[in-house]
Amino acid sequence: MALQAIALLAFWIANEVLLKKVSWRKAGFVVWYATVAYLVLMVATLRHCTLRELGTEILALGSPSLLALSAALTVLVLVPVFLSPEAPT
Repeated sequence: MALQAIALLAFWIANEVLLKKVSWRKAGFVVWYATVAYLVLMVATLRHCTLRELGTEILALGSPSLLALSAALTVLVLVPVFLSPEAPT
């Protein structure tokens, strides 16, 4: 539960940083993609396997599961690209 809370907190921080100022966008990207990498490492650690074994297990998934996972990863990768800083008030 604590590992999930860390990931949620990290995504929240990344969103806030991405939306604050244009000059902070690079830091937001770094935090966002580091959190995505953290999720992959967390899954591998919790399953007690290496990243190579995790990749093999993922490729062995059925078509619907693999399609859903691909869609989710695509969204996770593209979300920060489409977030824009707030307009100055």
